[in-house]
Amino acid sequence: MGLIKSIRNALTKTSIALGKSIAKDKIVIEELERTLIEADFGVQITMDIIEAVKKSPDKKSAIEEIKKYLINILELPEKEERSETKPYVVMFVGVNGVGKTTTIAKMANIELKNGNDASLVAGDTFRAAAIEQLTIWSERLKIPIFKGEYGADPASIAYRAISESKGENRIILIDTAGRLHTNKNLMMEMEKIVRVLKKIDDKYPNEILIVLDASIGQNNIQQAKQFMVYVPLTGIVMTKLDGTAKGGSIFPIVRDLKIPVKYIGTGEGIDDISPFSSEEFVNTLFPD
Repeated sequence: MGLIKSIRNALTKTSIALGKSIAKDKIVIEELERTLIEADFGVQITMDIIEAVKKSPDKKSAIEEIKKYLINILELPEKEERSETKPYVVMFVGVNGVGKTTTIAKMANIELKNGNDASLVAGDTFRAAAIEQLTIWSERLKIPIFKGEYGADPASIAYRAISESKGENRIILIDTAGRLHTNKNLMMEMEKIVRVLKKIDDKYPNEILIVLDASIGQNNIQQAKQFMVYVPLTGIVMTKLDGTAKGGSIFPIVRDLKIPVKYIGTGEGIDDISPFSSEEFVNTLFPD
């Protein structure tokens, strides 16, 4: 499935709702305002969009203004280029049930398709099922996995994975235990993983991606802010967009957190993940 088609399918519920508020020759202000709120764009962004529509002379120019405004929210200033190390290390964090383990498998599959080597690290040692699930994915993808016994120290497993892969041109994807952002002990354990990896190289982990569930909308903001207290998040993977009408929540999330969306989950299959494109995303929500 092509990128545009997969995003369009995932955003069907949100885009259909928005489409009903945009008549053939005009935009129904009251309907659009209600729909934006229900799609979880947030009050401030909704007000900004309504104001832009009111100032626009016609439907075409209004939609152009909406698109320009939303793309501007998503396209954050470029930060310094990512540090290249061998191996390259990406750590995944998030609360329970957001789809971290499946997302890691999807990301590994992307790397393999791009001709890169990949390894998995089963850092969720609190759930035996998580270790088993990631092991099954490693077997399906035919890639190495580093793991320990149930209850083992995840920082030690991650340290071993990187140490044994030193100098190799591969990406290492680290799974971590799902944790409530209110559980200080587990949050400190996550912080420990980062601290231990920096003993190998101060650049590690190269990226820390938080996996967020689109279906809970703007509630993701408070979750992510708590994670940011303990580790420096570098990007967002938004999952479950295909099952929600709250696709608009991406905008207040990015605006408030100042963290870019790197990938979006567009379904349950191994290929149902897409690199995030601000322009494609907005154009899908507001087709011409």
